Amino acid sequence: MSLTAQNADEWIPPAPGTEGVLALAIAHVIVRDRLGSPPSDAARLRPTFQAYAPEAAAGRCGVSAATIERLAREFTAGPSVAVAGGMGAQHADAHATAAAVHLLNYVAGNVGRTVGFGAAPNATGGSRYQRLVDLTQAMREDRVAVLFVHGANPAYASPAGLGFAAALARVPFKVSFSRFLDETAMEADLILPDHDPLEQWNDFEPRAGVSLLQQPVMQPVFDTRQTGDVLLELARLMGGRMAQRFTAATYKDYLQDAWRRLHQQRGTRDSFETFW
Repeated sequence: MSLTAQNADEWIPPAPGTEGVLALAIAHVIVRDRLGSPPSDAARLRPTFQAYAPEAAAGRCGVSAATIERLAREFTAGPSVAVAGGMGAQHADAHATAAAVHLLNYVAGNVGRTVGFGAAPNATGGSRYQRLVDLTQAMREDRVAVLFVHGANPAYASPAGLGFAAALARVPFKVSFSRFLDETAMEADLILPDHDPLEQWNDFEPRAGVSLLQQPVMQPVFDTRQTGDVLLELARLMGGRMAQRFTAATYKDYLQDAWRRLHQQRGTRDSFETFW
């Protein structure tokens, strides 16, 4: 049970992987009974929900038809919003689940009220589930000699059917940068704990044209090292083109070099010191 579920007034757990079925079943009732304040074109989606009548959906998601009917009425009785996330967004049908939840919000009339779409977030560098599938297959076939894991716990978070943990055991040398002894770190041959986020330098680009800089607000409490500094040290030790490409002495210096280029691109009149 998640922290959100623990704090809920009512916990209704659908069968794993069927969260989207439940969302579409609730949407079916809303459109069928014209509940709430649906948009004028909601009826055109009726064929989409036809196969998700509460009686049919109940057998698939494990939530009773009566509960589905009640949820539809409670959801449209006042301001509401449905959110897709957690484990429901981490399985093979995650994309379909998110789409189903968006459809539920749409037919309930939530878009433009409790659901807003601002500037599109920057998805550059984002990964896809298929890449995890490909990595798992490569490990299973002994095509991965060294694996670095940072900011993730795939041995715990990946679907059991993927078999990530068993494939991970075949990798000869595994390095974890986790700050905690999580399930993946426990299988690692070497653990190099990263700084706490409050101790780190970092930058972000939440959407195109917006750059954010994160600076540490405290000194490291434990004997840790920021992962960026570890990777720069590895580049120096490797020598050759790798050392020539990554010449910064520290990760802070690396960020400053990147922000100098950004300063030039922006063409601002402020000095770099002010910009930085």
